[in-house]
Amino acid sequence: MKPDGWEYLREQGFYQFYMQEDLLGAIQSFAKALEENPSDISTLNELAKLYTRTGHPEKAIEMLENSFELVQQTGYASYSLSFAYEMNKDYDKLPALLNRMYELYPEDKHYHVEAAYYQFLEDGSLTSFQEFKHRVETVQAVNPWDERALQNKEMVVAMFKHDFDHYHDRWQGTSEGHVAGHGGWMCPLVANDHLNHTRLLFEQEGYQEDGENILAMVKAVELKPVNLNSVCTFDSDVYMPKLTMLSGDADEARRQLEAVAPQVLNSTEFPIGAVERAVLLQAVDLILPDQAYYYYDLVVKNAMSFCSFESICADPWTYPNLMKDPRFLDEVRADGRFVEFLTQFGFLEAAS
Repeated sequence: MKPDGWEYLREQGFYQFYMQEDLLGAIQSFAKALEENPSDISTLNELAKLYTRTGHPEKAIEMLENSFELVQQTGYASYSLSFAYEMNKDYDKLPALLNRMYELYPEDKHYHVEAAYYQFLEDGSLTSFQEFKHRVETVQAVNPWDERALQNKEMVVAMFKHDFDHYHDRWQGTSEGHVAGHGGWMCPLVANDHLNHTRLLFEQEGYQEDGENILAMVKAVELKPVNLNSVCTFDSDVYMPKLTMLSGDADEARRQLEAVAPQVLNSTEFPIGAVERAVLLQAVDLILPDQAYYYYDLVVKNAMSFCSFESICADPWTYPNLMKDPRFLDEVRADGRFVEFLTQFGFLEAAS
């Protein structure tokens, strides 16, 4: 390989990224390689990873869009691009992307369901929700890339239908594939989902024992170091206050939350920091309900985070205390999109 050739520059980028952890040097090498060969998929994808890690989602999206345009028949391109759009809150771009993937892969029915969900997230209308609800109920969808992509959306439909029993029965086991992919280890992302589900169980009648069983599973999780290249292996200290609170020790939960909050809010790691801030907001809603809006303001409005105004409105049961704050409800009314949906559930009073 020539020292100034694109293949040499690409290999240099790989070495700098994965062996030296020199992110800026790797970006420079891959960028030069891309100038020489703009259609090399691996260079585009590695640059997307690097731009994501260094907190430049717009540049990452540009790389992924170019990669997807060149080779649409790859799971990596579709999953990474949809993830990037969601992280950047580009909800308007997701339905078209997911519908295109469903055209390419009609057997992968989860694309069909998710396209309807993001249309609902974009416009907030009850009509879009009803279409999403219809697809959840009629399409037997499994997402091999991310069980949560359907699991959490199915919960919204279940709560809408007052059909928690059926949802809970289906929920059990939905993360088994993800856990198996980690060699039988429950990662922090799945552990956090288990805690969110436990909160729902404790708020329903007759599910105390099920909730206690889930807490026991999370308590038994082996804690492992953070992996900055994976959104599901964030710092377990961020979900630990929820575990403590649901186990009955409110004072210790508050202490843990107040100890971990500053480092999460100030984290510059991306996308791990964005995921951790979303988990932090869920914990605050549970543990410090009177501060839910304050943290919402910090997390959603002023920092890159894996949650948004739209996703909160579409999932009010995960943020019940934020949904009671008059300031947040004023934002909902001013925005207008989710008013009919939230009024349907009693989170908003019907206009007189």
